[in-house]
Amino acid sequence: MLKLILKGSLWGIISKIFDALFKFLTVPLLVAHYGKSDYGLVVLAFTLNAYLRIMDLGMNIGSIRYFAIWIKDDRWDTLSRVSRSSVTFYSVIGIVNALLFLYLSYNIDLFFEIDPHQLEVFAWILRIMAIGSIFNWISSVLIQLLSANEELSWINKIALVSSSLAFCSALLAIEFNLSLSDYFILYTISTLSVFPLYLYKLRNFPLKFSDLLSPTWDWIAYKEVWAYSIAIFIMSIFQFTANNIRPILLNNFAGDGIRVMTDYKVLQTIAMLLIAFGAVFTQVLLPSISKLYESNDKKRLDDLVYNGTKYLTIFFSLLVFPIILNAKPILSIYMGAEYGELSVWLIIWCLTVFLILHNAPVSSLVLASGKTKALVYSSAISCIISIAITIVFANSLNVGAAVLGYLVYVAIQIGFYYIYYIPKVLGFRSIYLFTNSFIIPSLLGGITATSIYFTSEIYLTDTSDYLLLISNSTLFIIIYSLSLKFFVIKKHELQRIIDNFR
Repeated sequence: MLKLILKGSLWGIISKIFDALFKFLTVPLLVAHYGKSDYGLVVLAFTLNAYLRIMDLGMNIGSIRYFAIWIKDDRWDTLSRVSRSSVTFYSVIGIVNALLFLYLSYNIDLFFEIDPHQLEVFAWILRIMAIGSIFNWISSVLIQLLSANEELSWINKIALVSSSLAFCSALLAIEFNLSLSDYFILYTISTLSVFPLYLYKLRNFPLKFSDLLSPTWDWIAYKEVWAYSIAIFIMSIFQFTANNIRPILLNNFAGDGIRVMTDYKVLQTIAMLLIAFGAVFTQVLLPSISKLYESNDKKRLDDLVYNGTKYLTIFFSLLVFPIILNAKPILSIYMGAEYGELSVWLIIWCLTVFLILHNAPVSSLVLASGKTKALVYSSAISCIISIAITIVFANSLNVGAAVLGYLVYVAIQIGFYYIYYIPKVLGFRSIYLFTNSFIIPSLLGGITATSIYFTSEIYLTDTSDYLLLISNSTLFIIIYSLSLKFFVIKKHELQRIIDNFR
């Protein structure tokens, strides 16, 4: 299982580290240059773009799953027909997406609480995004094909190039004092310029470009993927809504108005580093798990669920708990001392993300199996509760309302997984999984972080933020690693980890 996690992940981790670094640097630079209020427009635009990805209808997951199976079985004719149909499907979505952005650009005051002097700027941002949306949607087909063919290192290299170009566009905007709309033009160009690199790697397929990408519509071939994807979509629509509608709700209900969007983006940028790492492992796991599930390899699936959850819990503990431990100094270094008051919300958000990430092997298995019916009801209930919490507390807690709402959503979902879905639907021992693969390694991390925090509060009161960050993190890694060696990882497992890394 560990080899499966490591294989194909290296470039993903590298690209995510640099992407997070670039975003870490970009946010404070753009906030300083354009101001907290105007940068809130950028956050709102990105949020709208992310929420409209719901029009994918689950086809991204479904396509990767079936493409991977057809590649394994050498069913190239079926893959060709579905791939070309996907180009048509995503082209239509791209056009609809563009039309929605254009409509919103002429009716902003009907949907958003924005100052009158910002309306024209935001309108141009939406129009620029409309132009880029068509090409961005079509590129989904290329990424799906390459993911199914396990060309993950190439995809992540392209992501690194795209992140670098996006960072350069921010630097150019600041250097030449460009308007916010001009910055968005540069940013859109940076995201579209990597399109040819995806095309280049498709030469590894034993099919011509025209056999993969020339638009057509073959419903007979496409409906198998469609039926599976719609089931995934129905499950994920509530998850997607709970995750992406929060900043929009903050804009309409929070006391700080558009300015709260910047606070949200600051916290999200840090949390997204963790989520990005989780996406790397999901990207690696889904094609391989789809093949394992189809072949009914019970032994390897058991290894995937139990050991995979344990190893990922350990890995994410090493990432999450140092951020929790150093929440206040991180925010002070990153954005300034006045942002230190957001530390409690950053801690809660990181713990929420941790709950999500440890469940990656089980989630990937759910997507591979397509057994999603029971999850629809829990997703719907938790989504409604999450939205209600965000709206009710938005005026008093501002960004904290979104954080609490998301925590409630995730807690209900994870609880449903362990109480019902894992034992009843998937047939695994949920108590053993929860205690041995999650609670023990994460509890050790929490105890270690808490002990170091109170020690620092007593003995390092006048220490600089930088020194506190370095000393706390180093101490945590050392103590937690030793705790794992004595209480979690057996000697033969440790040797296997070392061998796999070699």
